[in-house]
Amino acid sequence: MEKWEGKVALVTGASKGIGAAICIELVKSGMIVYGIARSVELIQALSDQLKGQKGQLIAKKCDLRVKSQILDVFTEIEKKHGLVHVVVNNASVSGSASIMDGETKDWRNMLAVNVVAPAITCQKAINLMMEKDYDTGHIINIGATSSHNISIYPSHHFWSATKYGLRSMTEGFSMELKSLKSHIKMTHISPGNTKTDFLKGKMMPFDPDFEEFKKFAVRVGVKEENLPKKNPVDLTGEGIYNSEEPRALKPGDVADYVIYALSSPLHAEVSELTIRPIQTY
Repeated sequence: MEKWEGKVALVTGASKGIGAAICIELVKSGMIVYGIARSVELIQALSDQLKGQKGQLIAKKCDLRVKSQILDVFTEIEKKHGLVHVVVNNASVSGSASIMDGETKDWRNMLAVNVVAPAITCQKAINLMMEKDYDTGHIINIGATSSHNISIYPSHHFWSATKYGLRSMTEGFSMELKSLKSHIKMTHISPGNTKTDFLKGKMMPFDPDFEEFKKFAVRVGVKEENLPKKNPVDLTGEGIYNSEEPRALKPGDVADYVIYALSSPLHAEVSELTIRPIQTY
């Protein structure tokens, strides 16, 4: 990570969970990190905790649904530092309803944060790198295992569609960069269940009776042998993390793989990483 010391990183969804863990590791590695989210006070508190580390965390309030706010962050970075060297698109929002019962406004909200905002940050960062003749930048998009296999949970179905979109978009940017003979790297990371606030209350928007859940799952095509052995509602509680063998990743686990991707040699690109807990149920 020595090559990144003193360089500038932008991390979205930096206020807690995976985003905060990524900020911590980047600051420890000596980077100047712009952490953006709507809950800027949480990022500022983290910044205060990280004082004395090799790098620095700069907290910025930004609503990723508003393009002008994203561009304002880039304008400040360019004025103060010339360009951004690393971007980590981590922010993600979900809904609480199935597609059958979902509201258009919720779908638009998910698309805005999970797909359109990363497209804006990727495009702006790449253009800025190219304008400044910086050909060794790195963009990392944090997706989910649901970008490879549709979740059995109805409240995740539209969210899964946005995660498929993010993974496809990452590959699209990578293909276009390679066609330009650019060495800017694109990485997509797909974490499985991770101990964050994101899971809470998101699994089951309907009657949590486990037998009803199993009937629904079989009806939509899930094989009975692949069904969880415990009520998925229980999996959102602390038991999933505090059992003898935790059944979820920690935010720091995902941050470690961000560092792994950033540590790759100049001639190598980590294009895709999938990370799952050893035990899930």
